Amino acid sequence: MEPISSYKGKLLISKPVLYDDVFNRSVIYVVEDNDSGTIGFVLNHEIDENIHEFISTVQADSKVYEGGPVNLNNMYYFHSRPDLVSGSNFLYKNFYWSGDFQALQSGINTSLIKENEVKFFIGYSGWEKGQLKREIDENYWIVMKDESVDLLHDWNTDLWQRQLLKLGGENLLWLHTPSDPLLN
Repeated sequence: MEPISSYKGKLLISKPVLYDDVFNRSVIYVVEDNDSGTIGFVLNHEIDENIHEFISTVQADSKVYEGGPVNLNNMYYFHSRPDLVSGSNFLYKNFYWSGDFQALQSGINTSLIKENEVKFFIGYSGWEKGQLKREIDENYWIVMKDESVDLLHDWNTDLWQRQLLKLGGENLLWLHTPSDPLLN
């Protein structure tokens, strides 16, 4: 396997060694990877509160996901409406992140932006330069490029399992292990 020059646009699939960690059974989409470090968002860890409970001026009941353990005082988002949200950062296909929050809020409140066109995250996953590569070398993560993943879908229950099925081989053994191997 040739070395990866950038993790941007890749999925990180957590290995079971992270069972007691915030990244247990996580799938992370990496949005930035440069000399400053790496930023990504956990796609499949829904929390029990909706966006309106975090930001009362957003008139929607959209789910919120735990993007990661960094900067838990901030809300981040992916969306598919760069036509309405200026300053958006292209990810792939019709997926973007960030942009003018006031425009996003206005679009949601006037029903121009539908619930299935935006996904909210509290916090993000971050690594300083070289840290993610060390974690990959230590066998904590599998790196995949899978542009068939719908970043706005509700992946709370099965994204991790689906990615392991795609990988096949020894990864299939992990599908039936308990979240905490000590409970086995």
